[in-house]
Amino acid sequence: MPPSRQRKAEGPEPAGQRPILPLNVTDDAFSRGDFTVRSLTAGQAYQRQERVRLGAIASGAAQISLKAVVHGTRPGGYEIHARLARLPSGQVIAGGSCSCPVGVDCKHVVAAILDWRVKNADAIVETAPTQNETPLPPAATEWLGAIDAHIARSRPNAGGARRRLYYVFERGADGAIALCPYAVDLDSEGQRKGEAKPCDCNVATSRTPPKFLSAKDLSILAALLRFPISYGSAGQPRRFAGRDGAMLVGEILASGRARWGAIDGPALKSGPACVGAPEWRIDEAGVQRFSLAVAERSAAMIMATQPLYYLDPALGEVGRLETPMDDGLLARLLAGPAIGPADAARVAAKLGEILPSGTAPIPRAMPEPLRRAIE
Repeated sequence: MPPSRQRKAEGPEPAGQRPILPLNVTDDAFSRGDFTVRSLTAGQAYQRQERVRLGAIASGAAQISLKAVVHGTRPGGYEIHARLARLPSGQVIAGGSCSCPVGVDCKHVVAAILDWRVKNADAIVETAPTQNETPLPPAATEWLGAIDAHIARSRPNAGGARRRLYYVFERGADGAIALCPYAVDLDSEGQRKGEAKPCDCNVATSRTPPKFLSAKDLSILAALLRFPISYGSAGQPRRFAGRDGAMLVGEILASGRARWGAIDGPALKSGPACVGAPEWRIDEAGVQRFSLAVAERSAAMIMATQPLYYLDPALGEVGRLETPMDDGLLARLLAGPAIGPADAARVAAKLGEILPSGTAPIPRAMPEPLRRAIE
């Protein structure tokens, strides 16, 4: 008779000698992950079809980590990092990351865990509690589990996930600076592979958000939901502005994953505070826009946050912009439309009536001959 059945016939198992689950896809251990019914069913089929090649296995006081390769549709198979752990309550949780497009808690992870369990039917996890130890109250157990989950998400590249989030600043369709989060897949060495895909900010409100997102990433994505979408881009970037934008700048730069223009664009970091001088810029067609000239930073662009920030792609820096004007008024002037030659004189007159003298520059009224020449 197998040892596991002998122990069952002999009565309660001794403390510290309880077998670690799951035995099959109906086990409660899978219900505490992000597994879907489809992934559980397909994973069981993959294991029975002997598609799993187990690799390194490491066991600790109350957990087991394993690596495996599961052969699916891609030549060479998918690399798996899975983990089974026993909580203080005695419950067992299962989960893992995968190099497939799903990324976490997929059918390949299910197949690897089941294959390990089938080939290690008598595997046990040494646990500290003794037979005389009083179990913790359910509320305390749930509280400890919530802390453990938060700590796991707070680690960079949480859970060893093969996916990473980047924050890409770009010009929106309206010319204002916008921000779009992108998810990228990583190879076994942590290097980027494949094409980046826009990450929907709504995942931050999901009951089971993707495990590759850290607690800080989820916080930033949730905050970005308050920003309007700047249409005209496949990634639907969020227009980065206002007081919320100013509050998020530091957190995004601190992630080390802020970029300009594209995933492989210039990396952005915190830069020194600079002085901005208000001006109206005019192009070859005579169209004028209100802007700020940043000293010694000809490539700098203005972020319509409150307070204002500049973004300098040439130096890869983002910093506070100091001006003598009121931040709220500046933000409204910067959000204004382009003024064509035919409208410049009338807009200048209206602004002259609205703004106190010397508050801000006004557009240049085009002389009639010059205006006709441009038109």
